[in-house]
Amino acid sequence: MGRLSKPLLGLLGVLGVLGMASRLRPGSSPSAPAPAPASRSTLRDLAVRLGLQEFERVNEPGAPEADPADYWAVAAQQPLSTAELARLDWCGGFYLWVLKVAGIAPANVFWRFDGTGIASAKLRLTNSPEPGDLAYFKRNQHHALIEAVDGDTIRIINGNGGGKGITRSSVSRRDVAAFYSIDPLLAGRDLVA
Repeated sequence: MGRLSKPLLGLLGVLGVLGMASRLRPGSSPSAPAPAPASRSTLRDLAVRLGLQEFERVNEPGAPEADPADYWAVAAQQPLSTAELARLDWCGGFYLWVLKVAGIAPANVFWRFDGTGIASAKLRLTNSPEPGDLAYFKRNQHHALIEAVDGDTIRIINGNGGGKGITRSSVSRRDVAAFYSIDPLLAGRDLVA
């Protein structure tokens, strides 16, 4: 079996979390039964677990840095050139990658490079952020995955965050320009209570 890409390894890790990895055998197609309805909190938890899994993967001793091409391959509608990859910040691409791999963002939602970014996901502003939501910072137009909320302290997972590419940090609520809820993506889904 050939070398698996990092995003595919991440997806296989998620499938393992969902208990479906055993269905993927060499020579077989990756088919799985229709997923059972998930709860709103389960999908939010899955998004956070994916972000944490990527953070841990790239920060393991000896592991290579995060590669933005891996995240844009899922988040962008078309492949990006080497020149585009070199000049683009990829925090939003990482965030959208998390939502897509978690099955929260539909297949027709892509990052737009016309200044609207993730607007096609139709996330809504919220004053009550939850894990899995988006924290937006005016400085550098930074996008981060909310890991946890503890009063006025927001723990975030940052793609394009320095170091090896994916970092975790805590910020004060007042340092965040806006919070966007993933609830519109969860609305209308077959969710259990």
